[in-house]
Amino acid sequence: MARFRSATTPILRRDRDRLALLRKAGRWLLRALAVVTVLLVVAAATAMATWPPINDVTTGQTPEYPDLQPRAYNFSRDRVFYAVLECIEADDRMTPVSSDLATGVVQAEAQTLSRTFTDDLTVRVEPNGDGGAIVFVRSRSRVGRADFGQNARTIRRLFAALDERLGTATP
Repeated sequence: MARFRSATTPILRRDRDRLALLRKAGRWLLRALAVVTVLLVVAAATAMATWPPINDVTTGQTPEYPDLQPRAYNFSRDRVFYAVLECIEADDRMTPVSSDLATGVVQAEAQTLSRTFTDDLTVRVEPNGDGGAIVFVRSRSRVGRADFGQNARTIRRLFAALDERLGTATP
């Protein structure tokens, strides 16, 4: 037979202890939720202050990233073109979509670290007139207004791979 508590039935000590424990757990949960909320707001504010609200980065044309300039290499345009293709194929987050040696253009897709978003990457390799080649890169997000620096990181990653493969770029 189940016990029912009426208005006249006294609350047992163990019931009071359970209620106190539930209240304490509820207060702890609310505090934890408040802390997580504050941390998320601070993280979002830091992200907005750290990275410019853009989703399209082109070497030499994006004032928010003055360090991202086209790279010149002391190798023939064809060699640099094939090095770009090799670097893209070797990167586990980049996939070549198309390439045209005649125009020196490589189209690729670059995924974010979480593989949630895909960005479009366009690499253009042009001769510089001294027997070398210049590499121009554009990385553009497909969705969203801000990329939180992802496109710039993608370009830097490609340039680091190219520098490793071909040696340091010339100024």
